[in-house]
Amino acid sequence: MGEQHIEPVGVAQMVDGYINSELEDAHRYENRDVLDEEGIYGLHALAARIYAQGFEDGRGAQFWKEQARRGRERDVQARSREKASGD
Repeated sequence: MGEQHIEPVGVAQMVDGYINSELEDAHRYENRDVLDEEGIYGLHALAARIYAQGFEDGRGAQFWKEQARRGRERDVQARSREKASGD
C-alpha cells in the first residue's frame, strides 16, 4: 500500500468514524458500495496529506506574523530614535 502517512489521532478518528458510517450505510442501503481496505488506506493517506498541508500553511502564516511583528518593532525603534534626535 505504499509509504506510511502520519496523521494525528483526532484526524484518524474522524476518518474512521466516516468509514464506519459508510460501512453501516452500505449494509443498510442497496445502492451503497462497501469500502475496501485499499480505499480505507487511501482515505487515511488523503487525510494525512491534507493535515500536512494545513500544518505547513500554519507554519508559513506564523513566519509572516513574526516578520510583521519584527517590522513593527523596528518602526517603533526608528521613530523613537528620530524623536530623540529631534529633541
